Amino acid sequence: RSILTTSGYSQGGIVASLLLAMCNPPVDGSAEKKKTRSQQFHFRFGMIIAGFPAPALDFKAVYSRLQKQRTDQAEGVVDVPTLHIWGVKVCYIWYRGVRNSNQWNQDDLVPPENSRQLPELFTNAEVYEHPGGHVAPNISEARKAYHAFLDRALAS
Repeated sequence: RSILTTSGYSQGGIVASLLLAMCNPPVDGSAEKKKTRSQQFHFRFGMIIAGFPAPALDFKAVYSRLQKQRTDQAEGVVDVPTLHIWGVKVCYIWYRGVRNSNQWNQDDLVPPENSRQLPELFTNAEVYEHPGGHVAPNISEARKAYHAFLDRALAS
């Protein structure tokens, strides 16, 4: 049975990426012939905003399996179109009305290098980096990226 989509924001992106990985078979077909309960369903596409791989050890096995399969291939292993979105805003720390010299080029809460790890696991991953921080952007350029992705995903 096909489920249209899943999406997740920040920690919800962890859940979305795990659902996509567990419910969509690997590209190389090395998965066991017998479908697991979770593979009885598959997603047509996914959207992950400010997501990152699960840091909990309980989930490392899923990502490790995918990374191991990926080392033998030129592209990702989960065969589902995905749109990954994260911010690259220059953030400043303000304390009592004075800007601190500490600054960094990243999402306030999830560094872009963490978010960049997820698209590598998907064969049809698209990335949209926006100029904001840890937000789901609503600027015109972002809406165009959403619409373009959804048009392609729904057409397939």
